[in-house]
Amino acid sequence: MSYDLAVWEGKQPDSDEAASAVFRDLCEQYIEADVHHEPSPRIRRYAEALLARWPDIDNDEGKASPWASAPLIGEAIGPLMYFPIVYSQAEPASAFAATLAWAHGLVCYDRQLDQIRTPAIDHNEVDRLVCDGRNIRAIAKIREQLGCSLRDAVDMFNARPQVVGDIHPPRPGMPSFVLTTSTGRTITNPSPGAMHRTLTQLAPERWFAILERQDGWYLQVGYGSQAGTRPGWYALERQDGDPSKHYRTIATDLGEVITAFTAFTAFAADDPDWSRRFAWQPYQP
Repeated sequence: MSYDLAVWEGKQPDSDEAASAVFRDLCEQYIEADVHHEPSPRIRRYAEALLARWPDIDNDEGKASPWASAPLIGEAIGPLMYFPIVYSQAEPASAFAATLAWAHGLVCYDRQLDQIRTPAIDHNEVDRLVCDGRNIRAIAKIREQLGCSLRDAVDMFNARPQVVGDIHPPRPGMPSFVLTTSTGRTITNPSPGAMHRTLTQLAPERWFAILERQDGWYLQVGYGSQAGTRPGWYALERQDGDPSKHYRTIATDLGEVITAFTAFTAFAADDPDWSRRFAWQPYQP
């Protein structure tokens, strides 16, 4: 016996009855159709995020996963993903899946209860924190209320601003930021979503990005050998308002870089000790 969830792209239905009608229409159009449909990009990203949390059950790493079918991506068709969860793990897995759907701007529908499944967090409060630029507190709220790992909370947080909006005005009293890429493009007061997209595009031909605060503080990242580190690694540098306060550290994981940039935009109001997460060394360029 399985616990089944449906997740799809589209406007949030006004009622459970409306959601049930949309679900039936999607089933007729995609699941029951003779034509095969590849998952839409957003649904594919959602499926990949589920698998990043719990791998497929048909490999050694997924022996404890809650999925009741494999490969899980096979349950994604066009703008719809209709997937089964092992009943004994339904409570934590469905809560995570519903909250992840919210983060990606998707509708989640519970087939057992025939009702819209809402995220297992105070999503209105988290969205307010996102819009206010209070990034660290938003991540902490997701982690606290969902009971997930820091990495899962950061991944959800990074997805959400792309739904809420790309650019949010700074909170009164917060410094303004400018993100500059190696192509010369600049973004004023970049959202976490905009920073995430910029940082995930780092490559040998787009090898650096700089996030500057209007009072002279900045954080920058360089990719690979052009930044004086190993291929695939990242060199993070920060300057605390004065050239004599220049520091450098090496990151081997892109997630660490994204966390650093996200924390830097928030630390003035939320996390004054953000830099202690990294092993900075004095550096003279």
